[in-house]
Amino acid sequence: MPIFNKWILVGSLYIAVSAIAADKLPSFKGDPHNTSVAGLSSVAYMAVQYEIAYSASVKGAGIVAGGPYYCAAGNILVAQPVND
Repeated sequence: MPIFNKWILVGSLYIAVSAIAADKLPSFKGDPHNTSVAGLSSVAYMAVQYEIAYSASVKGAGIVAGGPYYCAAGNILVAQPVND
């Protein structure tokens, strides 16, 4: 095994062990049944997805310069620009 690959392996193991030993993130004590989402551009697409997926608990969404839900209708050809 080349020395470079060994260093990548050692580094990967170190990162994995560090992630396991990481401190627990603090809670913001948010109310999951009274949530709003917001996004700009590409994050707006994700905010729309979250709003639809968790619609029972989302109270509102601020979408700026994002696309609508199901805009490509599951078809990659619809999502691609058309060159005339």
